[in-house]
Amino acid sequence: MNINRINLFLTFVLFLFIVITGNIALRGAVAFIVFISCLVIFIRKKMRFVWADIFVIMLFAWCAISLLWTSPEVVRHSVLVNLMGLAACYFVAKEATYSIKSFLLSALGIICGELVCAGLTITNWLLGDDYSSVNRFTAGDLNANYAAYAMATGIAVISILWVLMRSMMSRKLKIFLVVSYAVSMFSIFLTGSRGATVAALLTSIYFIMATSRKRLHYIVAGGLVLFLGMYLAIDYLPESIKSRLLFQSNTAGYDITSGRLDFWITGIATWLRAPYFGHGFGSFPFANGTGYEAHNFVVSALAETGLVGLILIVLSVVTIFIYAKPAEPYLLASRHHIWRIMLLTWMPICLTGVWAFSAPAWVAFGWLISVRYIK
Repeated sequence: MNINRINLFLTFVLFLFIVITGNIALRGAVAFIVFISCLVIFIRKKMRFVWADIFVIMLFAWCAISLLWTSPEVVRHSVLVNLMGLAACYFVAKEATYSIKSFLLSALGIICGELVCAGLTITNWLLGDDYSSVNRFTAGDLNANYAAYAMATGIAVISILWVLMRSMMSRKLKIFLVVSYAVSMFSIFLTGSRGATVAALLTSIYFIMATSRKRLHYIVAGGLVLFLGMYLAIDYLPESIKSRLLFQSNTAGYDITSGRLDFWITGIATWLRAPYFGHGFGSFPFANGTGYEAHNFVVSALAETGLVGLILIVLSVVTIFIYAKPAEPYLLASRHHIWRIMLLTWMPICLTGVWAFSAPAWVAFGWLISVRYIK
């Protein structure tokens, strides 16, 4: 089978199944399939290692090692399967790209995967199948914030693809990307996720600036379209979601941070009890005694993997952004937009939710760094 078709199929399967389902057996099966696919890629052509890959391998290896001293309540085999899946996401998305066509197919695989997530979210909204007491909607039984983060990642991929390849795309593909963007934005609103909403809006604003060619009338027109679209979309949302997105509440003692500031303070105190090696990957809800996640990747990384883990995460992400630079001269003009768009998406999500260890993030990172291999 042509490796382009394998690439499209795998990125779609990764994004669809590892992201949406919580079934450990299915995730294990997908991780195994991707592992075999990595071997196929390795056999057909040598894997191309850069410093970012070394840091990524060290990061996941350290997370796996930390399972030796993690909390007894943590299901180790489930966490290990998840780590395998994340590493596979990164390396398959990176290694299967070697041309403009394969790079485009990888992007379409990611976008199609997040569109399934968005479609299920909209379906639940139409059916009135809400996720929580505030009428938040999501895909199946997936956490609403997680679904929103996946769709925000899709918006980043759409934006990067447009910035890089606008002049080479057909009219049909451009229409598909515009529709995908609109559907994804509306679905993010339906989830009521404020972190994903901020990330998507920052990405959209930067996208308008990056594609306007510094012409004021383009910037104004793009801003008006974005504002009008948001206004019309929000008008269809339940009042509870509108209030949530606008940080409004009639409840006495309403906490604008939804209690997350308390989680962060507790998380720092938890980290200080094991500052260098942490309490073990996946142990945060048990180590801090609250049963809740940190909702902040810095606090979570410190508490679970210690300073060692946080340093490896920072090195991995920074080197991925550094190496995400096209080698082809005709793409070099857009090199700064690539990492800036991903950073604008990644940072708001990671500072408000647990996103550093998620399938969509690592598929996107692998796809991002593969731009250097386009020929």
